[in-house]
Amino acid sequence: SLCDPRNSQQSQDNWFVSFLINWLPILLFIAVWVFYIRRCSGSKSPTMRILVRQVDLTEQQNKTLERIAAALEEKNQRKEVS
Repeated sequence: SLCDPRNSQQSQDNWFVSFLINWLPILLFIAVWVFYIRRCSGSKSPTMRILVRQVDLTEQQNKTLERIAAALEEKNQRKEVS
């Protein structure tokens, strides 16, 4: 019957299980996301080291390409003058 105390305890248990089933994956996802954001935001993280290395490499390549472009431009100007 509806007034049975065992029935009310069972419905409370069902509510708790239902809550866990519905919200646990979302809470786990948020916890993992926060963990990775904190891990990757530090300057000592492997991801940041790779990114910093990539930026340094790109800057070196840009400087080299600028030197090559300047040398080619100078060479073309010499040909025009001659």
